[in-house]
Amino acid sequence: MARYHYWQYIVDEQGSPLDSVEIRFYLSDQPTVEASIFLNPTTGAVTTTSGKDLQTNADGFFEFWVGDEWEIEGGYVFDQKFRLEWYKAGIVAGAIDPVDIFPPLAAVDETITGQAVGERAKKNKLISNALAYKWNNHIDLLIPSAAPHDLHPVEVCSTDNQYNKVVSNYLINRMMTAALSASTVSLDASAADMFTSVCGLSGDGSKGIYALSAGSPTGILHGLGNSWPIVQVMKLPQEEVVVPNTVRSIDNNNTLVEVSASGGATSYRVTIIG
Repeated sequence: MARYHYWQYIVDEQGSPLDSVEIRFYLSDQPTVEASIFLNPTTGAVTTTSGKDLQTNADGFFEFWVGDEWEIEGGYVFDQKFRLEWYKAGIVAGAIDPVDIFPPLAAVDETITGQAVGERAKKNKLISNALAYKWNNHIDLLIPSAAPHDLHPVEVCSTDNQYNKVVSNYLINRMMTAALSASTVSLDASAADMFTSVCGLSGDGSKGIYALSAGSPTGILHGLGNSWPIVQVMKLPQEEVVVPNTVRSIDNNNTLVEVSASGGATSYRVTIIG
């Protein structure tokens, strides 16, 4: 919700202020229909200039506020124009039409496609309709076909090595391969080596699944050469990430992990990245 301030001074030909001048405010496209106004920038009910018998003060000054389309009641779209009229016995009545209340940056219509002609090609907006439509369409797709910010979406199954992405398909594919195969893989990531290992002690070790018991710390041989790797524990079969009760380094290639779950041994998948 926003209300926009409108004010004026009414003066005579010599520049002297005129008091008690009646102010009337109409819609430009419907000059007999009074526009809705507010007498306060944030509070108060909607009214009209005649409803409050709005007049200039001793300095010839008057003011009011007009609500935008987000106002609960009495608001207008940004391209609405208005007509101002003033009257007082003994002076010539005056009018201004059209009166622009709202900023020149119009609201974006996200439903308008293309960048051809007419409304779709207007540039008097923070962003064009075409860009808004493209962005709205982009964020609704699981793997967008085109990104308006020129950073293409990452496809985890692709091995191409394009660099116009936050990370390349190649890097993500290698990381996913390492995680799924429970292996250690060296990856070149901006001149830094990244080693990923999914480790298992029992159960299906090839998939990094093994049994952990509450109160029984288990040593994991990861072979990463890092005393402070990142450890993630996921409880199966719910595939629920849990916070380990204890994670302690034994040496550069071994880490101790203990869970706080109760009820005996439970299957977990552990991912260790160093």
